[in-house]
Amino acid sequence: MTFRDPNLPTAFPQETEKERPAGDPNMKAKILTFSSHGDTTLLEYDPATADMEEVNKVIAEYEAKTGAQPFDMASGERLERVTREQNEVMMVHPIAGG
Repeated sequence: MTFRDPNLPTAFPQETEKERPAGDPNMKAKILTFSSHGDTTLLEYDPATADMEEVNKVIAEYEAKTGAQPFDMASGERLERVTREQNEVMMVHPIAGG
């Protein structure tokens, strides 16, 4: 897994771009954030080998910290738990005032 957001809990190691070649074909799934500050890649992982409990833990911690909620980009549905079938999840931050 590759973590990109510097605001994530420090319990998870972060790789730099130099440690992982750009366009790594093993990283097929993404957790993205969408906010008024722009889109950011929160997490990339290989759904075939990733520990989905850890992926969901990262999402839950990010949701608790920011209030962002996960949505499946393919269906547009709110997710309770991310599975290997979701290849792109968007964490949508609440909009102030509405």
